[in-house]
Amino acid sequence: MNGFTKEELLQLAWAKPILAQLEITNQCNQDCAFCYQKRTLDKPDLSLTEWQVIISKLLNLGIRRLDFTGSENFMSPYLKDLLVWCKQKKLEIRVNTNGTYDVSDCLPYIDELVFSAHGLENIHDMVVKRPGSFKSLEKNVLRSSQAGVKTSINMTLVKSNYHQLVEVYDYFTALFPIHKFAPVIPISAPQGNEFIDQFLEITPELIDDYKCRLSLIPSTQLLLKQGFHSIFIDDLTHYQNSKFPLPNCAGGKYKLIIDSDGRVFPCNFFKSDEFYCGNMLTDDEQSVWKNGKGFVRFRNIVLEEKISKKCGACAKKLKCFSGCRAWSSNYQTGGFEYVNDQRCEMGSAFIGSRNNN
Repeated sequence: MNGFTKEELLQLAWAKPILAQLEITNQCNQDCAFCYQKRTLDKPDLSLTEWQVIISKLLNLGIRRLDFTGSENFMSPYLKDLLVWCKQKKLEIRVNTNGTYDVSDCLPYIDELVFSAHGLENIHDMVVKRPGSFKSLEKNVLRSSQAGVKTSINMTLVKSNYHQLVEVYDYFTALFPIHKFAPVIPISAPQGNEFIDQFLEITPELIDDYKCRLSLIPSTQLLLKQGFHSIFIDDLTHYQNSKFPLPNCAGGKYKLIIDSDGRVFPCNFFKSDEFYCGNMLTDDEQSVWKNGKGFVRFRNIVLEEKISKKCGACAKKLKCFSGCRAWSSNYQTGGFEYVNDQRCEMGSAFIGSRNNN
């Protein structure tokens, strides 16, 4: 493209990250069956000043959007103070919450508030293992909506709530102006809690049923996570129009993850020494972003096309690049390169140049 190699263009595109996901606290008041976060109760959270140092470094990198992803953000004693400071820096702010704490005081400083709704009424309370949670959640969704804040819903799908996927969407959109709805089948992450009894077995039949249910939700409100775009969307023109290889996976390319102690990783599902990129509190931010070993490995999937042969012949490659690495067939055993997202095969997601698998 205009004399640049693909690698040069990509390096230019990845020179600055777009967003950072922050876990400002290690605390949570729920015990969700599917949670992948490994909490250490004796690990103290960073101070307000330390987070201001980190976010100042992110501003130096070019970050203009922050996602406060949790554990439970509203358990942080300085959440409001940090949000006020961030808005003074002209940052776009998105905050995740389980909806059990009154969100009112923080609403003026939030651009989008994302609630976790894992079913209706007793189903939700059972999944999060906290009676009365759903009623608190509804009250806070109402507060957010009435304040004019973009209000979205995340739903993690397990055996006990999967049947309510569309019902949860219908329920909330009938009552509130919901911005986005993100129903996702969780990954059994090695570092997270065990939830064998609730884990959905990933089969071709489940993927087909999941895609069918998703098709009942307006595409303008549906948010697909963990690389499911390339499995759900089979329109060949969608991929043929992608003339520049900007893959769906943002890890290490447009996004970075900062843990509650300042450690940096490319993805929530790859928080290990093998993918450690540095500490944003103590290390030089430019060096972390440019040279972090986890970032380099994620980038090399695209730069060096470390993908399976099937992926190389697929018309979705420029967007997909072998799909979500946490859904690769050997994720649990530490695999990473040269394997495809195991859901692609089950969902007949591979598309050839002539629209034949």
